[in-house]
Amino acid sequence: MEKIKKNCQIIVIVILLLFGMSKCTQSCNRDTEINKNIESIQQKDSIMKVLNDSIVTLNHKIDLLTNDKSNQEKLIESQKESINKINEAKKNINVTVKK
Repeated sequence: MEKIKKNCQIIVIVILLLFGMSKCTQSCNRDTEINKNIESIQQKDSIMKVLNDSIVTLNHKIDLLTNDKSNQEKLIESQKESINKINEAKKNINVTVKK
């Protein structure tokens, strides 16, 4: 008991040091976890940006292909009309053979 009374200040200092080291370790671990989470969020944000850019590019390609298809359908319709007009013109041709 007498040893405890003599070394009371040292025991208190050791306990305070252990408590301080515990809090320091806890804080350091928390900081490390926060840094990992920030890095993970940045990576996922970067991936989302790339994917969003891909979506925009693909939507633009879809629009171009849709317009191209529409133009081809109009061209086919125009060609059909021209063929029909030529066929109608052939029907109205009268050939008279004179002897």
